[in-house]
Amino acid sequence: IKSYEKKLAEAIHKGNGQKKDISGAFKLYPPLGMNWTDNERENNTETQPSTEENNPPQESKGTENEQQEKPAPIVKTVAKNYDQLRTGKTGVAFGLLRTRIGGKDVKIIDEDAMDSEIPFPYYLGDIDRDGKFRVRIGRKVTYGEWVWFAYADDSEFELYYTREANSLKGEFTESDVARVRCRFDAEDCSDDDDVGVYLKKVNPNTVEYAVGRAENFTSGEYQGKTYTKQLKM
Repeated sequence: IKSYEKKLAEAIHKGNGQKKDISGAFKLYPPLGMNWTDNERENNTETQPSTEENNPPQESKGTENEQQEKPAPIVKTVAKNYDQLRTGKTGVAFGLLRTRIGGKDVKIIDEDAMDSEIPFPYYLGDIDRDGKFRVRIGRKVTYGEWVWFAYADDSEFELYYTREANSLKGEFTESDVARVRCRFDAEDCSDDDDVGVYLKKVNPNTVEYAVGRAENFTSGEYQGKTYTKQLKM
């Protein structure tokens, strides 16, 4: 730092003939995650001899209390392992190395491997009167659970879906999501509000749907005709 201050002062004097005291113009900061005590300790391990060599025993003087108040001698310390210093560059580098497959120090838990089933990735819904995507079936609905989806007054309906959690805000339009067209037998159509299209998740990219009343699906084992639809993104 002193050398930089000296060079800057010389440059100012050479440029305009003025002499200027710029001591303290620079402030050196330690690397990220360190303090100067860390550096001093590491330097001490290289420059400081052992306590016994540098401070030979001397004849004690004064009272016992005065002896206890004397500062402790410099003790040779062990430098930190360089890979544990949380500097900006080395911290990221070692973090990437240790989190790779087979890396040490970091235990990696694969949530998909923990569960017997891969989570269903889509939010399912329809388009409302304002042209916005409305989520009808979220990710919390488990596999095999029948959920009411739409009225059964038309033998054709469109199923919209997306992976984006932001779709829950109700700001997505039809162009922001994917869709598939679903059909069922025309004779199953009904204007009765108690009859509807029920849907369940089968696997991460497949759903099934069927037409019936709520009591037909309460047991979880629907006995009527079901239809299968693949979802692709």
